[in-house]
Amino acid sequence: MKTNRPRKPVSRKVVSNAKQVLAFAEEFAKNAKFGSELCNAIYGPGAKASEFFSTEAERREFLRTKERKQISDLISGLPSGPFLDEIYEIDLSNKRVTLRRGSKVISVQPIVD
Repeated sequence: MKTNRPRKPVSRKVVSNAKQVLAFAEEFAKNAKFGSELCNAIYGPGAKASEFFSTEAERREFLRTKERKQISDLISGLPSGPFLDEIYEIDLSNKRVTLRRGSKVISVQPIVD
């Protein structure tokens, strides 16, 4: 059974780093043709977010920042591109990643701690 205990506030370091990633995203978005380009530049392997959030704990905190929401809005505000018809959903409460193509679930993978 899940308890409703208050969450620890996001650390100053994570908020500061999130602001830097957001600044990068805003600059990159000016020249990006598709949301997938921006998404890869931020979240792809070795991309900007991995530079600033090297641990799982930091990445979990980053997910709770307003900057992460703003980055998501930037990505979704760009055209999806010719090949981006797949949507990844990250569900931290159930520790899984779901890949959808349209409304069809293609894959569900557990998040490994």
